[in-house]
Amino acid sequence: MARSPFLIKIPSGLKPWEADNWRAVAEALKMALSTTNAVDSPTTGLSAVQGKVRVDQYDTTPEYLDQKIVEGSDIDFVKSNDGMGAKEIKANFKLVVSASEPTTITEGMLWFDTDARFGTPHTIGDGEADIDYELKFDGETNDGSLYWMEDEDYFKLVDDLLINSNEKIMFRDTAISINSADDGHLDLTADVSIDLNTAADTDLVINLAGTTNSGVLTWMEDEDYLKIGDGVLMDMAEEIFFRDTAVGINSANDGYLDLFADTGVRTSKAIRGTTSLFRRYYHVALGAANPGASGPTWVVAGSNTTGGWRLTNASWLLRGQADIHADWDGATDLTVSVNFMVNINNTGGLVTDTVDLRLNAYYKGVGDVATKTQAVEVATVVGQSPQYKQFKATFTIDWDALSNVVEVGDVISLILNLETDTSEVDDIVVTSMEFYYQTAHIGIESGDI
Repeated sequence: MARSPFLIKIPSGLKPWEADNWRAVAEALKMALSTTNAVDSPTTGLSAVQGKVRVDQYDTTPEYLDQKIVEGSDIDFVKSNDGMGAKEIKANFKLVVSASEPTTITEGMLWFDTDARFGTPHTIGDGEADIDYELKFDGETNDGSLYWMEDEDYFKLVDDLLINSNEKIMFRDTAISINSADDGHLDLTADVSIDLNTAADTDLVINLAGTTNSGVLTWMEDEDYLKIGDGVLMDMAEEIFFRDTAVGINSANDGYLDLFADTGVRTSKAIRGTTSLFRRYYHVALGAANPGASGPTWVVAGSNTTGGWRLTNASWLLRGQADIHADWDGATDLTVSVNFMVNINNTGGLVTDTVDLRLNAYYKGVGDVATKTQAVEVATVVGQSPQYKQFKATFTIDWDALSNVVEVGDVISLILNLETDTSEVDDIVVTSMEFYYQTAHIGIESGDI
C-alpha cells in the first residue's frame, strides 16, 4: 500500500495526549482532501509544534491544498466568505479556528473559537490504552470538564448537572427515570421497584437531614431487621399491623395505647410500670391470744354486721401478720387499713366524737437479731353515728424510720387495740384488716416471694 502524502510525522518523545493531538490533525487533513479543492484568497495556516496548535498568515497565491502539505510545514485552510478571518476545514466535520491564537496555550490543546460541528459518529481517541479523555469547557468565570475514564469504563462529570424543567434522566427504557415533575419535588419512577443497595455485609443507612433535627433509618444487614434511630409518631388513631390487620398497636383515643389481636396478646416477660403504679394487697387474718371475757370477743355475721372482733378495752389486742416481698419498690411507705363498725348508738354524741385505734408493727428479716418496731395512732371521726355504721382507719408505716428501716424480706406482726382513754366511742367491732405496699410489678413474678 502506498504511503499517504498527507501523513504527518509525529515527533518522538511526546506524551500520549500530545501524540493524540498530532493524530487528530492528520485525520482532519485526510478528510479535507475529499472536500476542499483550492485556496481562493489570503489565508492562515494551522501549525502543530510540540503539541501546540496555532494560526499563521499565509501568502495570497491561489494554490491547491495538497500542494502546501509538506511534512513539518504549515497547513493551509480555506478562508470563509464572512471577511472576519475565520478559517475552516470542510470534511465530515467542520472545524472553526480564530485568526489569532489563544492568550494562553496548553500543551496538546486544539482550540475552537466558536461552533464546532461534528458528523456522526465522531471518535475521540484511537484506542490507546490507559488514556482518560477530557472534554473541557473553559469559561471566563467557571470551567467544566467531562471525562471518559478508560480503566473504570464510565463517564465522570466533575461539575453540577442541571436538568431543565421536568425533563428526565432515564435508565434502560423510558419507564425508569429521575426527574422533577413539579417545582420543589424530586421524583423517582420505576415500573417494577426502586431498590436501595449497599456493599456486601454493610448496613444500609438512610440519613434524613433536617435543619434542626435529623433522623436515621438503618437496614441492619447481619441482624436482618430495620432500625429506626429516632421516634416514630403515628398520626391520630393510625395503626401498626403485624401479619394482618387483626393484630396491631394503635391509640384509639387520646391518652391510651391499645394492643389488639384476634386470638390473644402474649408476653414473654413480665410487664412492669415505669413507676410504682400497682399495689400488693394482703387481707390480714386477725386473731386474739385471749379471746372471751378477758379479751376480744367474736361477733358472728348477721343482719347488721359482717362479723368480726369486738373491742371495748384498751388491753384487748388483735394480731395479724404480713411480710415484704421482692416486688416492693423499696422506697415508699407501707399501709394498713382497718374496717370497723360502731357497736353502740352514738346519735346522742358529738359530731366530733372519734374512735382512736393504735397499731404496733414489729418486724425483722432473715439474719436480724433485734426486732424493729413502729407505733401509729389514728383517730377516726365517727360523730353522731348510729349503731352498726362502718368506718375505715388508715395507718402508715414509715419505710425509712430512723433505726427501724423496712427491708425486703421482713416479716411484720401487726398488733391492734382500741385506745379507750382518748376515744369517745369505746365499743366497736373490727371487721377486717388489709396491708399493702407499692410495686411496679403488674403481678407476682418469679422471685417475688
